[in-house]
Amino acid sequence: KSIEKNIEYDVTFEKIREIRVVGYNDYVYDLEIDEFHNFLANKIFVHNTDSVFISLGKMEEDDAIIAANDLNVKLNDSFDEFVKLFGVEKHKFNFNLESLSKKLLFVDAKKKYMGWVFYEDNKKSGRLMVIGFPMKRRDTPNFAREVINNVYKKLLTENNKADIIDFINKSVKSVKERDYNDIGISIRVGKNLDEYKVNA
Repeated sequence: KSIEKNIEYDVTFEKIREIRVVGYNDYVYDLEIDEFHNFLANKIFVHNTDSVFISLGKMEEDDAIIAANDLNVKLNDSFDEFVKLFGVEKHKFNFNLESLSKKLLFVDAKKKYMGWVFYEDNKKSGRLMVIGFPMKRRDTPNFAREVINNVYKKLLTENNKADIIDFINKSVKSVKERDYNDIGISIRVGKNLDEYKVNA
């Protein structure tokens, strides 16, 4: 009901009648139409993302902030005309400028990327943004998190490969000097110790 109150244009809500699990172990296809491919089906926005990354090219930070905010305004202004193409007068589409990064590193996985953020929440900043990488996992020891965090930061803020390799080598050598609480993690033992097998 709360969703319906927030919608300002004609929309129909249908209850899900049934959910069935279908056994299937084969390819799943994503069909597209050349030239006219989009994510609108019968006036429904059907794509499964809530974020967009845009490259502004090489710019000074202040110029990039101005350009990104201008682009954000233009994109939001364009929605009024865009929705009219589908017979809609009022809408709640809205882009928010979340952050700006000097460098971004993506890997071939969903929601797995990192960047050095210099602007967010309408003000300048300077922090490492990490999404989906090991340093966020609870089962990563403190020492490993510390090293990984510094390597990620160096990858995004420095261009000297030799310095990064040197840092990693020094970190590995320093393991012996660290407290065991930093290089290991505590886990709950689920059965008697003599029930565990030792593979040596």
